Amino acid sequence: MCIRDRLVRFRLMTLPPEKGFAFKPCPLCTYAVYIATNLDEFACGNEECKEYKVKICPNCNVKPPHKGKTCEQYQREKKDQKEQKEFDELMERQGIKKCPKCGVATAKASGCNFMTCPSMVCKAADVHFCNLCGKQITQAQHFSHFKKGGPFSPTCNTMDNIPDQN
Repeated sequence: MCIRDRLVRFRLMTLPPEKGFAFKPCPLCTYAVYIATNLDEFACGNEECKEYKVKICPNCNVKPPHKGKTCEQYQREKKDQKEQKEFDELMERQGIKKCPKCGVATAKASGCNFMTCPSMVCKAADVHFCNLCGKQITQAQHFSHFKKGGPFSPTCNTMDNIPDQN
């Protein structure tokens, strides 16, 4: 960027913002414009910018823009997703599985890998699942879902790429 362009950019950045408008530099190149602050997306108008068609949030530079959500709502949602992922990874390391029907956390204390969900909703519906792959299975699949080594083995049909029988 030449000295003249830098000076113009600096001057634009130091101008007091007009009501309803803000100076917005492209985070990917040197292009910048004044845009309306109520826009929920901004696309670089510099055709030399390799990503000038990529739309971003004019406030927090997230791409793609988070239409229909404020930046704060979007950031909170991303934080919640990150925390949920970390919690799910911790559960996995601890050997805790979620019921595939209702999502209740279940830990195997002993016995085979054929699990019965302890939640009231699933108990009434007689919901079972494999502790190894998390797949919902029926009472009739208690043994057939574990073809190679039985329900006490460390593998199941899903892990062994064997189709289940109903």
